[in-house]
Amino acid sequence: GKFLVGSLLGEGDEPGSQHFLPSVILQAPGAGRHTLDLHLQQLIEHEIGAPPEVFQVQWVGGFHHSGFMTSTEPSKEYLGLHDVVRTHIFYATTVAQSTLSRLGKVGLPQERPFQSTLDNGSRVRWSWQDEEWCQGQGLLPESEPSGLVPEEEDAFQSISHVSIGRDELLDILRRNGVEPDYFGIGGSRSFSQLLLEVNRGEVQLHEPTVGQLKELHRRVDLLNLEIQ
Repeated sequence: GKFLVGSLLGEGDEPGSQHFLPSVILQAPGAGRHTLDLHLQQLIEHEIGAPPEVFQVQWVGGFHHSGFMTSTEPSKEYLGLHDVVRTHIFYATTVAQSTLSRLGKVGLPQERPFQSTLDNGSRVRWSWQDEEWCQGQGLLPESEPSGLVPEEEDAFQSISHVSIGRDELLDILRRNGVEPDYFGIGGSRSFSQLLLEVNRGEVQLHEPTVGQLKELHRRVDLLNLEIQ
């Protein structure tokens, strides 16, 4: 089968060079299946623009997601922070009993490209691509994803919470060697944006539990949907 892949549309409706699978930020890490279901349904209906009856998420192992990947690198958005992106992979398939009119909204059964508008106003061109093409773009894991949290994450603890105050966030940053005065320079995000992200539950801040290491992690949990 083929996978649903998106690319942002620029001026003149030309698709960009960056390709991505459908994904949404999980705003309540550690949530149960009901919350995950709501996030995934929002992704299908609002981001992809598909009727709710067209795709069905495959719940492998009951409550648990189908796979897990993680990456850590210096943040490109906040100087001094390290971004830890935890991608929770779910699989979805097309419901065979869907009507042709509903399937047509996502380019099926002919596998035609289609468009949708994201909640932030960005427009996306969606297309159906085969597995080899997706692997070449680095969109699919080369091996079966692990469901385990990396060992190095055990050395960090969550220190942020919703309704965190400005002064408390400043203290967290500075005691971990991060200078917020450098935020918001050269197109990077501002201190106020980080504060908003934390209070919305979109990111969590983690600091080392032991030793003298100063390395503040900004953790983002993504729900990634592989649709075939």
